[in-house]
Amino acid sequence: MVRISNYLKGLTLVSMMSVATMTLQSCSDSDNFTAVDNADPTLLLSQSTILTEPGRAFTIEGIAKDADGLKSIRLVNDDLYLDKTIDFLTYYPDSLLHEYHLNYGYNGDKTWTGTESFPIQITVEDVMGHTFTTTATVSTAGDFSAPTFTTAPSPNLTVLLQNPKLTLNTTVADNKELGYIKISIPAVQVNDSIALTGTSYTLKKYQVDYWQTETCIMGNDEEIGGGGYYDFSMRTGLYVARIIHHDLVYGQAKSWSWWRAMGSDYKDGLIRVYSTDNWKSGKAIPSKLMWCMGNFSRFIRPGATRYPVTLLDEHRQIIQDGETDPRAVMVSAYRNIDGSWVMVAINYSESAQSFTIDGIQGKQVWKAYRTSDVEGESLKPVGTVSHSTRLEPKSITTFVAQ
Repeated sequence: MVRISNYLKGLTLVSMMSVATMTLQSCSDSDNFTAVDNADPTLLLSQSTILTEPGRAFTIEGIAKDADGLKSIRLVNDDLYLDKTIDFLTYYPDSLLHEYHLNYGYNGDKTWTGTESFPIQITVEDVMGHTFTTTATVSTAGDFSAPTFTTAPSPNLTVLLQNPKLTLNTTVADNKELGYIKISIPAVQVNDSIALTGTSYTLKKYQVDYWQTETCIMGNDEEIGGGGYYDFSMRTGLYVARIIHHDLVYGQAKSWSWWRAMGSDYKDGLIRVYSTDNWKSGKAIPSKLMWCMGNFSRFIRPGATRYPVTLLDEHRQIIQDGETDPRAVMVSAYRNIDGSWVMVAINYSESAQSFTIDGIQGKQVWKAYRTSDVEGESLKPVGTVSHSTRLEPKSITTFVAQ
């Protein structure tokens, strides 16, 4: 099931009729009225702000009351070319109204842009000359149209339960603003909700089970300087961590492996071995690459489930694809089968980055483990985080909550 929804809710408009509930009182031809309470009339609007959209009609509703008797209601807005007076003494010459149900309809202009706001001044006058004025504001920013599939997904998808593989493509659009798209296929454990912005979105979802078994970094890559010469710094470790992040988050890899544990003067060994007798004796020194991999492998255990991450800016607005900035912060989150939560945050940049964890109910304290170029920071426990912290430059921090 694929379901889309927008954030804005519409209004249901009622038929545009003026209905009077009349308390009758005989009037003389001389229009001599006697005061009952000599007080101002009242008008209670059903809505003080009315949502509509370009080309859509709207209705102003409310109840006017007066003990002395109602004389008229006037509605005025120059931008709408609206100046309407409902004269009760003319419409009901033989009766004096003490209560009136206002139900005034107006046809919207198709040339509106959806950003207008029209304050309509409404004045009620009674037969003694007393008046009451209020304002109903009409906004054209309403949303009454449901999102649509401009490219519909196939109505039938064949998925083998023994080896689930799924390709799902669709495009959705809305005349105002998309809110989210939800994909739910319980039989193959697909239950995704993607927050959206804008008026159009194309989903290209490929769920293919695969194991990533080999990545070669021996090429002449400008970021790490090729495969030659061993690297004890974070440069190669961060480079490989970025690959791991993309393989897990976008490739949906079910497993990730590194094929070479030890080596000599090349970057692809997790441990640098120094030996002069064909490895019969010597010494071994671990690389930052090994510890960077440990930020994932030590805490994300077999059977874990990856959860989507949404990043917000300082105004709590969603940053599109914010969980992956290949030159700055990359974040992924997982839940192990024992119920523990793991979040891996890569800071690829040269500067510290503010970081706040939110949205996982009941998880108030996270243990943090950091790998960086700082001496001794190789999966080093660096305290606990309850809400906000910072990601050090050129570092990987794993947060764990039980």
